Amino acid sequence: EHHIALMMVGMGSVAAAVIGAPLTMVFLVLETTNDFPMTVAVMVGVIISATIVRLSFGYSFSTWRFHQRGLSIHSPHDVGWIANLTVARLMRADAKVVDAEQTVASLREKYPLGSAKFLFAEDKGQFIGSIDLARLHEIKSMPDGAPQTARNVAAAPNAFLLPSQNIRIALGLFNGTQLETLPVVRSTTDRHVLGYLTEAYALRRYNQELEQRRNADFGVSELFPISEPPEAPKG
Repeated sequence: EHHIALMMVGMGSVAAAVIGAPLTMVFLVLETTNDFPMTVAVMVGVIISATIVRLSFGYSFSTWRFHQRGLSIHSPHDVGWIANLTVARLMRADAKVVDAEQTVASLREKYPLGSAKFLFAEDKGQFIGSIDLARLHEIKSMPDGAPQTARNVAAAPNAFLLPSQNIRIALGLFNGTQLETLPVVRSTTDRHVLGYLTEAYALRRYNQELEQRRNADFGVSELFPISEPPEAPKG
């Protein structure tokens, strides 16, 4: 019987290190053996194993294999739904797109403070940078008196999202660019603006989805209902 107990502890500990599901291993042993003392022993072994792996490696070996395949996940809750929660699902389609040659004066007249946070400048249908509307209204005239255009004030031409990118990539780009709003363009070669996504909304949806998965694991009803961004007005 001691050999069986040691075998169960060893199997549970190795499985917890590889799969990263310590509670599952404990429940499997309890269901299989109906032996509470043995289950306690397995629990101790599993906790020690999972802790050592977490402190020394950072995540389970199965998660490491996902990383090797290009999926940037950090916990079991990230599996599957991360890839499905794409920028195309999250973005708003009512982006304020302006022509690169429009003057600052005309933009100020058309877009007063409060009408939007960001404008997205395009040159011949291709994204060339974002314009902070608050900053736009603070810009002074050119020293030589020449009119400023959207092209002159647009910034971060390479800060954009693609429809196929998942929410984890999007959140990483928000963190890297330090921008609260990013445009969504058709592709890296065709940078026509399709819409935009805000960091606040992306974080809210990520937390809602994560909470939903955790609630499902524990059999708890959903606390925060998930809603898609409102559709852009037609016309």
